[in-house]
Amino acid sequence: MRTKILFLCLSCTLLALGLQTWFFQISASSLIFRLEEEASKKSLGRMQDELYSWLKGYENNLIKIYNQKDVLADLAGSGGTTLERHSRVAYLMMQSDFQPGQYVDALYLYTMDRKLVSYARIASTPRYNFPEDIFVDGAGANRVTQYVQSDDRVILVTSTFNPSRQQTILRLVLKLYTNNVRTKIGFLVCDIDPKGFSRIVEKYAYSDRQVVWLQPPEDEPILVYGRREGGTGLDFERAVEGIRTGQWSDRDIQTIRDNVYLASPQVKYRLTAYSLVPQELLEESQNVLARNMLIVALLVILVTIISVFLISRSLTTPLTAMVQNLGRIKEGETDLRLTDLKDDEIGLLGHSINQMLDRIQELIALEYDAELQLKHAEYKALQAQVNPHFLYNTLETMSGIATAQNAPMVATLCQAMAHLFRYSLDMKDPLSTVGDEIVHLKNYLYVMNVRTGNSLEVDIAIDQSVLSEKVPRLCLQPLVENSISHGLKNKRGAKKITVRAEGVGDLRLTVHDNGVGMDADEVNTRLRSTPRSVTEKNTSIGLANIHARILLLFGPGYGVTVASSQGGGSTVSVTLPRSSCEGTTP
Repeated sequence: MRTKILFLCLSCTLLALGLQTWFFQISASSLIFRLEEEASKKSLGRMQDELYSWLKGYENNLIKIYNQKDVLADLAGSGGTTLERHSRVAYLMMQSDFQPGQYVDALYLYTMDRKLVSYARIASTPRYNFPEDIFVDGAGANRVTQYVQSDDRVILVTSTFNPSRQQTILRLVLKLYTNNVRTKIGFLVCDIDPKGFSRIVEKYAYSDRQVVWLQPPEDEPILVYGRREGGTGLDFERAVEGIRTGQWSDRDIQTIRDNVYLASPQVKYRLTAYSLVPQELLEESQNVLARNMLIVALLVILVTIISVFLISRSLTTPLTAMVQNLGRIKEGETDLRLTDLKDDEIGLLGHSINQMLDRIQELIALEYDAELQLKHAEYKALQAQVNPHFLYNTLETMSGIATAQNAPMVATLCQAMAHLFRYSLDMKDPLSTVGDEIVHLKNYLYVMNVRTGNSLEVDIAIDQSVLSEKVPRLCLQPLVENSISHGLKNKRGAKKITVRAEGVGDLRLTVHDNGVGMDADEVNTRLRSTPRSVTEKNTSIGLANIHARILLLFGPGYGVTVASSQGGGSTVSVTLPRSSCEGTTP
């Protein structure tokens, strides 16, 4: 069976992996192409945003020349002697308006007739040499001349080749106008080391096999990143020529089959970012995914073998567990049950064993119920010996005889005793009201005063708003009884009991006596450890009984607390919820 399960699982796994590989080969190429194309477009877009911010910083620095009103006025007048005094304008601008991190190599200020007013260079060495006048030295001045003569108001972004550095230099040209922006009075030329721009492009190019370049319309590329030799170089040259001449067509794009061609234009500075991604990079990504799929397949096969082994072991586990449980049942542990049973022969045997154990439990329960009924019958027999109605009727008869014999104290005493018995023995409802508890307490105090010769002074102060609040039956009179029996028993002099009922927040009942006191900490400790079952084990109604009944009726947070000191009396407090939180019969 274990071999069959292993063969079935491996067959299903290999079939699923084969189908997945087949679908992957069909759809992966086009999917990867679309993903790479979308990722490259987003990357070019983010690069264009950063380049825009970079170029905007240069433009903001160049237009600061408008703050020099005297220079603009002299340019508008084109006075020869007056312009000579501005020969240091370019140097001062390089020092004050441009930061070292902007890599400005040279700055030139010209009049509209291309007369050099001022120039500044970062250095003048054989390697870092820049022309003093781009028009005299012919350093890429044709594109500048075309731009200056045109009506284009957007700053020119172009490039020029510096032969001394053997490097393409980025060039910005800004036309200067009069205040009414109608007449051109000159222009600024700013040559920039492309180091900063190269860092931006490198950040968004994910491979040196990818060619990324910036090219204005009808112009040569101003910045190229990546390897251009080989097949990609041919495509790159064709793309550059087609963009420069404006003759790039859909047919030409289709001929670039080994590369992904992308473009991201920038409207502000007319500078478009282009990208050629070799198809080889896409195939490498596909190969990486194929290798990952193979690794996943091997892992799945390994997991399948382990799973089959574990599953086959699980078939023998129920038998082992059943034998062990039968041994424990034989020793008398009839509470055990067999679990995780299936619909097979082992499961049928397990269900039969469980049914046998259930039958044993039923017999035990029947025997326990019979014992309870016997005890209940014995209790009823004892209770029948003292019929509550017999007591009520006897006490009322005694009251009537006492009245007829002109003994009002005896009559009143009999009536009080009848009410006490009637209230104490009526336990159909575990809850009563504060008002009924006070009436019962007064009957009890009357009997005790008759017994003790009116030696007790009782002060009862009840908030009228709490008379209808629900409280456990017989929760107040036993507290007063404890005060009389224990607190005031050995008290000399005046004996006083104070009963209070307040309803601020929770309902609070307090009984205070001026007796000999007690060890309150010990009593509170016993109360906190009082189990709720004390009501079933204790026949007296003392502090523990009252506290246990409150826990049963209302839960934790309520109950009885004691405050006392030796010789200073005792105060017993009962805390209960208001009538909105009634309890249930325990």
